Amino acid sequence: MIEPRSDLSPRSERPPLDAPFWMHAVVPFASLFAKRLRRQYDVRVERSGLLLQSALECANRQQLEELLGQPRYAMLGDHYGTSDSVDGPISGPDLVEIYERDGCMVEVWFKDGKWMTMNGMAFPTNWEFLSGAMNASEP
Repeated sequence: MIEPRSDLSPRSERPPLDAPFWMHAVVPFASLFAKRLRRQYDVRVERSGLLLQSALECANRQQLEELLGQPRYAMLGDHYGTSDSVDGPISGPDLVEIYERDGCMVEVWFKDGKWMTMNGMAFPTNWEFLSGAMNASEP
């Protein structure tokens, strides 16, 4: 059974996007590479699905941290709503631990000190975010 880490103090909000100011000046040029960046992003989306599937198969924290590493940070659950599952909507968590690996993010939700569910996503790079690559269409 996976329980929340007691040594990880939760934040009230996510850390800010870490993009240097000069990157905003090159946005028009970055959009020229949006399709190439989109392909890289799509690979990470697929990888995040596989990573989440593997994380869901972990039976305890040791296996989870061997797969994902240490949690990057934790957040208070009051910024989260509900999550949909096969059995219907799940009420919001008390605490969420955020793990990052290989450009992917996995959120582990806890309620009353017990594991609830996990969510995963590909984390866009600064260039993908600024260029709009996540919105670029494939030919």
